[in-house]
Amino acid sequence: MSKISEKALVEIYNNYENRLFGFAKKILKDDLLAEDCVQQTFYQLYKQDDHEKITEIYSWLFTVCRNYAFKLSNNRKKFPVCEISQDERIDEGLSPLENLDRKELYSLVDQQLKNLSKQKQEILKLRFFSGLSYEEISQKTKLNIKNVGFHISNSLSIIRKKFHQTVDK
Repeated sequence: MSKISEKALVEIYNNYENRLFGFAKKILKDDLLAEDCVQQTFYQLYKQDDHEKITEIYSWLFTVCRNYAFKLSNNRKKFPVCEISQDERIDEGLSPLENLDRKELYSLVDQQLKNLSKQKQEILKLRFFSGLSYEEISQKTKLNIKNVGFHISNSLSIIRKKFHQTVDK
């Protein structure tokens, strides 16, 4: 078992990066998320210890990319608030009462964000408000990529749970 060589990885990247990006963008409809998805796909390939067992690299790459894109898409549906900037919080098409309800929801989520550790708040801000990839967050925070992913997933779970507890009262 050996890691894939840098030369082989670069060659595969050059051959498939654009196609994977287009594929991910069709699913996610967002450039930053599509880039993140492609990055994660190649990171998974890099981590593969038994890459020689991958007989169809094309199929493997697109399967990993698709699965990660669906995961990102599902996370966006579960936690859409992070995608909305402060300036977009009032929707002209909604009634004043509906906008008030929306503002209350944002306020609840903001409250839950403040309950997280400073590190988790920073990671979420870098990811969702600054649009940084896991690798960029890893470089800024000096955490490895797996830890960045864990913190994001864990933080969203905590916020989601507390948010539902508050809303269901």
